[in-house]
Amino acid sequence: MAKSQTHSRFPNRGGAFAAWCGAPLLVAMCIFACGAGEQAATAQKRYGYHRPKAKKQTEAAATIESSRRDTTGAVTPTRTGKTVFETSGKKVSREVLETPSIDGRFEGFLETEEETVRIDAKTIRVIRRRVGRDADGRRKIIEVKEEDQTALPGGGLRVTRTFSTPDLNGRLEVTRKEVQEKIPVNFKVNKERITIFRPDINRGMSAVEQTERTSEQTEDGALEVETERRVPDANGRWETFEVRKQVVRESPGGTKATEDIYRRGAEGKISLTDRKVTLQRKVKEGEEEETVETYSVNIEGRTRYGDNRLHLDRRQHTVRTTSSDGTERTVREVFQRQTTAATEKLKLTERGVETSRPTGKNRRETHRTVYFPDPDGRLKKGLEISSQETKK
Repeated sequence: MAKSQTHSRFPNRGGAFAAWCGAPLLVAMCIFACGAGEQAATAQKRYGYHRPKAKKQTEAAATIESSRRDTTGAVTPTRTGKTVFETSGKKVSREVLETPSIDGRFEGFLETEEETVRIDAKTIRVIRRRVGRDADGRRKIIEVKEEDQTALPGGGLRVTRTFSTPDLNGRLEVTRKEVQEKIPVNFKVNKERITIFRPDINRGMSAVEQTERTSEQTEDGALEVETERRVPDANGRWETFEVRKQVVRESPGGTKATEDIYRRGAEGKISLTDRKVTLQRKVKEGEEEETVETYSVNIEGRTRYGDNRLHLDRRQHTVRTTSSDGTERTVREVFQRQTTAATEKLKLTERGVETSRPTGKNRRETHRTVYFPDPDGRLKKGLEISSQETKK
């Protein structure tokens, strides 16, 4: 199986760089902590996380091998490997995360396997299993996600997802269920509804949240999307707590998307609290630019402005360039208003530079550096990662 090696340090910084740079080890450790106890033999048979015998592959496996290194070095190194293949009519994706053991040798820490199989002409089933290790190093299941995608008459789609985790006795229990329905109203209007269910005190499943989204292509070519989120009130009736209205327009100069966000306040009224404006444009051949501005009635999402009006609170500017030799460079800068300086201009809080270039057939090398300002406002290197990836 393909393997990748990671040596990275993530300094004690909050904000967007974690989402941009990725933190696979931290995510894996959070998932690992969700499980407890031994798994029942019936669960092993049903979900197949007991290493089944190897089956003949009907298609050659696609493999990705990579290594990653943080020059500041400190977080436990990891290796990951991902292989995709088909066997017995199933498409299988298998990813393994390894960490060093006490003696320094890498061993399995988290395994994720996803199987996709067609049940009938209308239904596709996807099963994802996450398997970790207990304190004695024995394999144990952490989470199972089952998803059924069923085509509906008229071009609609119904997706049912169930998430199961082990209880204290190791028995798998459904902890979350989602029902998603996509319904085309006509060739210009589409509706989508997602309902989330959680276990209730009667050992059943009760709806705890619902999201309804309507998208419409207008006569002037704009795309309008309205999203409404609801939760049950004390009487079990749906009550709206957030509404998002987005308008996307394309022009020769680029694409502009404006999203207004309305939320229910402490007084029970829904009012405009945030606005996000995204501009995307092609600067020239091989260069694209994106600017995302966030306006809010709160500074850094916490402290309310005195006039309760929208103010420019955050700006993210990204430039992506692609050279003729396949080299890609991305520069992202984040400017944020500070709570302690509400009347001042936005200040640069983060700058990230990523360069990815081909180094051979099916091979790329990526270098990523993130800078943060010191107390004097000078940018200092906070994260530096180099990685190589080979596809076979």
